[in-house]
Amino acid sequence: MPSFGNGGFSYVNTYGYMSYILENPLYALAQAITLRDILSGFILFGALLFIPLLAPKYLLGAVPLGAVYLLSTRVASFDFRLHYMAPLLPFLFWAWIKGSDHRFVRHHIRKIFWFPIVVLVTTYGLFPFVEGYDPWTRLPNHTAIQKGLTCIPERASIAASHNLGAYLAERPLIYTFHYTILKEGQLVLFLPEGTPDYIAINLQGFFGREKYFNTARDYVREALTNGYDVVYAESGVVVLQQQRSQQERFSPLSTTAHRMLEQATYKKVPLNPIQHFLKPLAAYLESMAKS
Repeated sequence: MPSFGNGGFSYVNTYGYMSYILENPLYALAQAITLRDILSGFILFGALLFIPLLAPKYLLGAVPLGAVYLLSTRVASFDFRLHYMAPLLPFLFWAWIKGSDHRFVRHHIRKIFWFPIVVLVTTYGLFPFVEGYDPWTRLPNHTAIQKGLTCIPERASIAASHNLGAYLAERPLIYTFHYTILKEGQLVLFLPEGTPDYIAINLQGFFGREKYFNTARDYVREALTNGYDVVYAESGVVVLQQQRSQQERFSPLSTTAHRMLEQATYKKVPLNPIQHFLKPLAAYLESMAKS
């Protein structure tokens, strides 16, 4: 059963099988034409002023991967915003380079001094605003991370959720883990041998989804039952320290530790004006795809 795919997640690639596309072309088309796909295509090509479309033959190599993106029902794994879609970039930039030699580009775009400015604005301005990734909503979390990590001595060993890796890149003893793929009770198994002095978890960093926040909070509670106690909790950032002696350890159900943990509450990022405007359109397109 030939299909568009990268060798995995066939169970979510229902619309990508060639037999399905040939037998149900309208359903496959409805699955591909959604608000997510329209916005993604606009942002992907708009960041390069749609110049790659002037050299379409250089985009042919990206067609199979693009089909996976359009036809897959697994948004997280086949989304150009994530590393899974990185193979698209060589074809995109190759077409951009070739398209830049087009007569229209040479006479109307390349001579305009604001060409690089437009690229920067569409890439770092439009995309974050449409998708709700603007840096202002991240600022409290970013500040809390910097403040929380100052609690950890320079030479201490640290186990940290991988979204804190960039903040701890200069630390000599660091072990990162991805808590979205762990199951309850497995956190200790993934920690380095000898157990680290500190555990740092950023509860707000995984796609803003509440289920990941709840999972991370469960791991914090698990650490509390394995000789760690909360020393910092603010704006979704929790730092725990290993208590070396029995006298140092607090009860996992102690009022102080419990209160500090509950300070890290899930906060849903509000929709921006563009998302509010497009929400009814998204609902309509989704209903069309399902009907």
